[in-house]
Amino acid sequence: MQDDDGIAKIEDFLDRIESPEESILRSFEEDFRIVKESLNLKEEYDNPEYLENKEKARIFKEQDTGAVITGATRTSDGFRECVYKGPTDEENRPHGSGSLVYMDGDTFTGEFRHGIRNRTGQAMFSQGPVSRIQGCWEEGFLFGWARVEAMEGGWWEGNYSF
Repeated sequence: MQDDDGIAKIEDFLDRIESPEESILRSFEEDFRIVKESLNLKEEYDNPEYLENKEKARIFKEQDTGAVITGATRTSDGFRECVYKGPTDEENRPHGSGSLVYMDGDTFTGEFRHGIRNRTGQAMFSQGPVSRIQGCWEEGFLFGWARVEAMEGGWWEGNYSF
């Protein structure tokens, strides 16, 4: 009898965590943020790849207007070469429904907002541990709530910031 009660409690807790109406995960995230701030921890100092990408984004922003060259076969999102297909705004920046195809076969399909690095949609990967990411990118970085699916199966959701 006690085992059934314990299992029922665990199942109830897991249901609450999976529910978007519940604030359990957001509460844990906020607690973690408070602890991290109190210890003056910043994960970017522990992650060389993050720092490298942040520098690439800074350089790209300084050197480029975010416009794509009409008829060009290649462009860049500030990190990798790709081909953009879709409409542009009056300054020739990607805007509206469009897609990116990267040189390695990865793709992105979604909505662009006045630039190639500000977009919401789905990235599909041809190799590596991640098969798909659904979310929003700001200045080329995954930002806000996103779902990441693993190539081997399974997925995780999280709140991303830069």
